[in-house]
Amino acid sequence: MVMGFCSTTFLFLVLSLVFSPTSVSSSPTQLSYSDHCASIVPESTPTRPEFTTSRLTGFSAGYFTGGTAILDQNSSPYSFSKSLSFRTRSLHATKTKGIFKIEGRLILSSDGTYYYGDDLDRRRPSFPQLEGFWSESSGELCMVGVGSVYSNGGKLRLSAVFKLSNVKNSNNITDLVTGTLESLDFSDDSNYFDPISIFFIPVMNYKYSLSSSSTGCAAGADAPETPSLSTNSMNSICSLLSSEQFELEYPHNCNPSRNCSPFGGNVGYLPQWMSIREVHCSEDEDKLQVIVTFQNSSYDYYETLNPSTTMIAEGSWDGEKLCLVACRILTEGDSAADARIGDCSIRLRLRFPEILSIRNRSGVVGEFWSNKTVTEAGFFSKILFQSRRNRIPGIPGQKYEYTEFQRARKLFLKKKPAGKKGETYPIGNPSNMQFDLSVRNSTHRMGWAYSELITLGDKFSDPFVFGTSISLDESDVAVGNSSVSKPENLLETKAGVSRTMNVSYRINLGLRRGVKFGDMIPTPSNFSGGRIQVEISAEGIYDAETGFLCLVGCRKLSSSLKRYGSDSMDCEILVNLQFPPLNSKNIRDIKGSMESTREKSDPLSMKQDNRFGGWILRSSWF
Repeated sequence: MVMGFCSTTFLFLVLSLVFSPTSVSSSPTQLSYSDHCASIVPESTPTRPEFTTSRLTGFSAGYFTGGTAILDQNSSPYSFSKSLSFRTRSLHATKTKGIFKIEGRLILSSDGTYYYGDDLDRRRPSFPQLEGFWSESSGELCMVGVGSVYSNGGKLRLSAVFKLSNVKNSNNITDLVTGTLESLDFSDDSNYFDPISIFFIPVMNYKYSLSSSSTGCAAGADAPETPSLSTNSMNSICSLLSSEQFELEYPHNCNPSRNCSPFGGNVGYLPQWMSIREVHCSEDEDKLQVIVTFQNSSYDYYETLNPSTTMIAEGSWDGEKLCLVACRILTEGDSAADARIGDCSIRLRLRFPEILSIRNRSGVVGEFWSNKTVTEAGFFSKILFQSRRNRIPGIPGQKYEYTEFQRARKLFLKKKPAGKKGETYPIGNPSNMQFDLSVRNSTHRMGWAYSELITLGDKFSDPFVFGTSISLDESDVAVGNSSVSKPENLLETKAGVSRTMNVSYRINLGLRRGVKFGDMIPTPSNFSGGRIQVEISAEGIYDAETGFLCLVGCRKLSSSLKRYGSDSMDCEILVNLQFPPLNSKNIRDIKGSMESTREKSDPLSMKQDNRFGGWILRSSWF
């Protein structure tokens, strides 16, 4: 009897602690919710866990201003970004309808760093123990809790109140969640920080309001276009677009004084790159919501979410193209909490070309433009974009077309060495056809060259499966029924059996500062890590009888702006490589050259600084 009474009493005490209406103030944080939040969202007694997935789960895309004291205390050489995220850890219904008790974690993120699970990095302030209440009807949320940051003197404990407005159970493209994070420590304490203003881009229970058939893609219909791949798999589209990066191309007559920038003159430069992030797909419609960011360099991808160069977009896939309506984030003053969505006059169209070639290697292309008239404020001329990736492995039907075969054939016949009896060379195995080479002139090393085999004969090379290639006519997993076009007049040996094959590559050059490559000059978009980055698309012929590879190469011309509407490529590049025999002692010793077929006086020629008229290529470990 005594045992039963004690068990009942113990159970009552446990339930009282779990569902106490003052549980926030009695938590380990030792902070009073009622003192700081009761006037915003009143406390209520928790009753049961809330498992509805459409309820508040958190926000992954946010931006903040302020909090200088927190960031200044960190001695790390890594700079903090202005991005942050909030994750709900638990959500409970309460006795008051529409009021939920919430526990969560707020993290102020740093640039270019990945984090996993609860492994919180020392270099960033975090608040893993926030507790409070959320009113579903008013959209107000208020929480108190503790966090930490590391300074020169060690770990500092931070106390704060976290407030958000417009946290609704349904959102559309014009909604932003705004709020503040304020220190609860005394202003003269070392762990005090200035108030932080916040906005988040909400995604829960998203309602599509602009991506209707009436918005369309008609205004961009005059863009250059080739046949496009089609698919009914929205999941494939969303997966392919996640974290995709695109290079921008402006009109040929574009200059800073014209209506070229989608952001006017507010950002001080014309962006060179565009990225798609935070892709959220509708479960029951062919629609999606994305965040589109713009950068001045491809290496700025991991930098902070900058409201001045960020758009929120929503759209729909019609089987062959994706049409998006995009809105700018407008900020007034220095506070992130004052941000709002406006100017939804921007349209984007994106598609997957069916045919790739040496001049058109991008697996995803598109354009965006202003829906305004040329006399209206905010108008800008149409801008093209193309992805960095060559091919799209999740959509069937892709082809590669060898357009420089005849040129490559003539050069091959002119340069082909004589075969040696008893020697065999790599054939049909992509793992033996890749190369990493040093680039030299007659006196010193100038940089490095790295290759990616795109096609080998009538097959695409699969970069994810070592030593194999994917037959596009047979594969259902990678690219379905895709194929590589087969040029006529393939070279044959005397026995009548073809020992030569068409190949295509992407060659990336990393050239040391001061090295000239035609008109190439260092700019934010091509200079990183002390090297000038040059990408060459190449195709040609490989002879398995002699191990000789002859390629014609194309590169985009250097400019402060990438322009369309004129010839923007230099395709007068010749690459010759000699692979060693398979029975050679130096199986990795690949030798060759890269040269321009232009005259020395041509400003695009590589011959100006090299008396040999080209560069020496050799395996980087020799």
